Amino acid sequence: SSRSRSPVLACHPRINVLRQVNHARRSLQRVIELAHWYEMASHEENADAPMLKTADMRTFWRRYLGGTDTTLNPYAAPLLATSFTHLPPAFIATAGYDPARDDGLAYAQGLRQAHVEAAYVCADDLAHGWLRARAMSPSAARAFEGVIAAMRGMVEPTRACSIPRTMATPH
Repeated sequence: SSRSRSPVLACHPRINVLRQVNHARRSLQRVIELAHWYEMASHEENADAPMLKTADMRTFWRRYLGGTDTTLNPYAAPLLATSFTHLPPAFIATAGYDPARDDGLAYAQGLRQAHVEAAYVCADDLAHGWLRARAMSPSAARAFEGVIAAMRGMVEPTRACSIPRTMATPH
C-alpha cells in the first residue's frame, strides 16, 4: 500500500522489526531446505566411496564457500534456487558410487520440471571421477561413449541419442 512506502512509516521501529522477522523466516526456510539438500541418500550410501568421500565433499564445499558449511546463494548451491526457468540447457554426469549422484539427478529433475533441456547420465557401476579412467577401464570407456552420444543429442537434435541402458536408469 501507499502507507508502507511512506518515509515516516518505513523508518518506524515496528515496520523494521516486521521486515526483519519476515527476512529471518525466509532465511530459516532456506536453511531448512539446505539441510535437506545436504542430506541426500547418496551422501550416506557413498560416504566412503573411492575417489570422493562425503567428508571430502563437505571439506571442499566449506573451502569453496570461504569456511562456512552453508550458503543461501543459489549461484553456489543451485538446488536452492527458487526457479530453474530461463537457464541454459545442461548436461549432468554422475556415477553410481558418487556422493554427489543424487545432487546431479535432483538438478536435472529441477531443470526438466522448469522445461529446461537437461541430459542426465549416471554411470551406475563407476565411481566419481570415472572419466579419468576411460582409457584403462572398458566400463568407463562405454560410459564415455554414452556421454558423447547424449551430448551429441543435445547439440544435434535431429540425431538419435542412444544412451547405454546401464546409464539411463535414474536412482
